[in-house]
Amino acid sequence: MTKQILAGRKSRKMTMAVSVAALAIAAYAAPQTGVMTDSRDGKTYKTVKIGSQTWMAENLNYKVEKSVCNNDVEANCSKYGRLYDWTAAMTSCPVGWHLPSRNEFKVLFETVGGRDIAGKMLKSTSGWENDGNGTDAFGFTALPAGQKVGNGFYSDSSIASFWSSTEEDDRYAFEMHMGYYGDLGALGSSVYKDYLSSVRCLQDVVIKPQMGIMKDPRDGKKYKTVKIGTQTWMAENMNYKIKASDCYNNVESNCSKYGRLYEWKRAREICPCGWHLPTKAEFETLFDAVGGQKKAGKMLKSTSGWENDGNGTDAFGFTALPAGMRSLDGYFFHGQGAFFWSSTEKSFKEACIMILRHEDGDLGILEYMDKFVPFSVRCLKD
Repeated sequence: MTKQILAGRKSRKMTMAVSVAALAIAAYAAPQTGVMTDSRDGKTYKTVKIGSQTWMAENLNYKVEKSVCNNDVEANCSKYGRLYDWTAAMTSCPVGWHLPSRNEFKVLFETVGGRDIAGKMLKSTSGWENDGNGTDAFGFTALPAGQKVGNGFYSDSSIASFWSSTEEDDRYAFEMHMGYYGDLGALGSSVYKDYLSSVRCLQDVVIKPQMGIMKDPRDGKKYKTVKIGTQTWMAENMNYKIKASDCYNNVESNCSKYGRLYEWKRAREICPCGWHLPTKAEFETLFDAVGGQKKAGKMLKSTSGWENDGNGTDAFGFTALPAGMRSLDGYFFHGQGAFFWSSTEKSFKEACIMILRHEDGDLGILEYMDKFVPFSVRCLKD
């Protein structure tokens, strides 16, 4: 009787998985395919739209340092693409595309029917050992390109391993993995960053910012606003004149472009009614909404004005200008960084600021600084 019950449960589970797969395929029966050209070397790649995401339908084959062909045979790169260590993978995708995060791979899995069948749905229909082929129902065409591990061993014809941009710590990063041995798609494991795995680039999503205007009733100044995720931000730095505030180089006209610089005590009180100085946690929410801390600088910085080609894409309309700061001894710094006060304090001397700098590239930073150093203010709607 127990065996019959277990057999029945197993049968129902298999039936449920088949049903989920059938529904997923029915929803996206005809893959929307295309072609993109990598302007760096002229190579072309098939692309496919799966749900709301547009993926390369081939592994990346852009030659950089810390990338190899499987078994060091150049011809293998034409079929399987190159294998990259994590650092190389992070910067390998062409403009307009990026290395997907772990969460973006999760979205892919959900779109094709869930992790239990993701391997079957995404694997190619040939090339996998021991009859481990998939259905390639969505046109992703995951080939068993293998992986190079620390001791130099290559696994081919048995696994596909794709880097994600999500780190576990300084030594490990997460990968998307599938094998010949089943229908599962795996995301739970992290591997050494010096392992070499495949790269599938994901097309950037072009966001049309929801812009608006607000008027400060105290002095009549108007500010652009922008909705990013669930938050509505001022899209310009605060420029409400009080005694304890500075313009860059003490030139009043600079305040019109860059806003004013305030010490922390004044910054806490400067936002108009209905708006407030954001907390550290609210800046973290902003980072999450634009793709994470590692991309926040690129997404939030203005498209011009930054030194040493440190401009961003301003993809969300936040338009962070390099307004700089004034040091405690009175020197102004400009063109290299944007510094925004938060309301979160660490001690009587320090409070948290959000930092975007040209030398940090795409990174967004949260650090604690002296409360008496004047920085910019971006107000957040209550």
